[in-house]
Amino acid sequence: MRIGGCALWMVAVCAAVAQTGVPAATPTASIAGVVEDVTTGEPLADYVVSTTVQGKYLRATSDAQGHYRLADLPLGSYQLVVRAPRIVMPRATRTITLVGNPVEHLDFKLTPMGAISGRVVDDAKEPAPGVTVFLVAREYYAGGLGYFVKNVTKARARGEYEFEGVETGRPFLVLAEKQETALNAHSDAPADPKLRSRVLAPAFYPNSPDAEGGLPILLRPGERREAVDIVLKRSAAYCVAGTLEGMSGPAALRFWIEGQWAKLGASNGGGVYMELPSGQTLQDGKIRHCGLPPGTYRIVAERPRSQAGEDTPLFGVAEVTVTKQDLEKVRVIANVGQRLDGEVIWADREAKAPDGAKLDISLLPLRRMGALDEHTAMHSDVPGTFVFAGLVMDEYGVRASVTGPGLYVKDVTYGNASVQRLPVTPGSAPAGATLRVVVAADGATLTASVHDKDGVAVVGQRILLMPAQVASEAELAGLLISGETDQAGQFTSQALAPGKYYVAATGDTVYPTPESIGRLWRARNRFKEVDLGPNGTAQMSLEPVKLDL
Repeated sequence: MRIGGCALWMVAVCAAVAQTGVPAATPTASIAGVVEDVTTGEPLADYVVSTTVQGKYLRATSDAQGHYRLADLPLGSYQLVVRAPRIVMPRATRTITLVGNPVEHLDFKLTPMGAISGRVVDDAKEPAPGVTVFLVAREYYAGGLGYFVKNVTKARARGEYEFEGVETGRPFLVLAEKQETALNAHSDAPADPKLRSRVLAPAFYPNSPDAEGGLPILLRPGERREAVDIVLKRSAAYCVAGTLEGMSGPAALRFWIEGQWAKLGASNGGGVYMELPSGQTLQDGKIRHCGLPPGTYRIVAERPRSQAGEDTPLFGVAEVTVTKQDLEKVRVIANVGQRLDGEVIWADREAKAPDGAKLDISLLPLRRMGALDEHTAMHSDVPGTFVFAGLVMDEYGVRASVTGPGLYVKDVTYGNASVQRLPVTPGSAPAGATLRVVVAADGATLTASVHDKDGVAVVGQRILLMPAQVASEAELAGLLISGETDQAGQFTSQALAPGKYYVAATGDTVYPTPESIGRLWRARNRFKEVDLGPNGTAQMSLEPVKLDL
């Protein structure tokens, strides 16, 4: 297995890294501090502290004494993110505003991370070397609740595996799956399933065929959980047969088959991608792949652009479910990338765009890395139009933001259905449907000041804003707004939709898990209420509250 160069991936992390680029005449300042263990006070080396400077990614790595320094930052507000070595999920964030003087003691005190280790064995208790092991989280993302891969490793010679740097205080599942090194498009397996060799079926720790039966692992700070042993049971093996097709019929295409036990790709806080085993059909497009235990699979067929550039890229996907018999006559149709037209309109037809109003919109592939010909980031005037080219019929997440006083994105629709917080699949709406971004100009602003009982400003507190119209925990997961206090204990929101909000300041971490969101939902009566009118401003004073999230 090879994990790609952006295998543990976030958009910012995969952006171009720039250490400078600020004109010499621009006033700048620096940020420095220490990353250390909150329990022992020991320095933490090789932690990455990053931010974005004028659209470019800037990072510093803590040294052996835990020190980091970010220099040559133009004056303004920044959000700093700290991550552990080789871990994509943020450990902490911090908001800071530079006004001229260097900031020398912006420290991060972090809870020690944990580790999970064990062995993968078969139902005869024999080691299962080479099995792929996934760390899986159950969380809300893109409008739904699902199981998402957070890390990947391989079982070694005696079936042993280990995950280092596991986040503590939230539950994880561990999944093991036997993967082939390459897929055979023309298997010679016997026609009768009873005559085929049995295969190892995927399992969640300790031995469940599905995630619901898996045993969650919740680590204490610094805990190293051992003997998390996974038993893979033998299963009958089945075949999937059919045809892979291109624009004019059967075609020679590359394909791979992905089990739907947990999702690879984008998730809340980042994403994990890996190169899956693949195969290649002949010109007739025929496929007969065997050795699959029962389950639901995603079959992907593609023709990437050749090095010479003469081949048109193709992409197609189909989902199939294997029960207790072979599947025949499966069709996967790979199409060329398509165009998706978009427009930006006012929620109020009488609204007038302020000078410099711009929309930034991007489509994030949710299940795979972006393809060569995909153009997934666009800009537009407000109002205005934009065009995405080379998109495939697969799931994307929509990210849209607008600049300008009082402006906010009220909704994003495709084919008259809202996709602002849901996946969008280009080509799934009626012909001629556009991606429509609705912008409102009556946004309100909230400023919160956070002090402790002695009146001392509290830095790095998380500000949570819960729209009062939220009616369920699942809806809360998509609509919750959060930010952080700066070095003066202040927080100022972006333009918000007018309405009633419940607001709280807390040092607790909010995870996108059902457990954390559920506790937040039940604690909403401890929030302060604020009513924001159109184009209004509001100020409020908060004391930190313990929400046990």
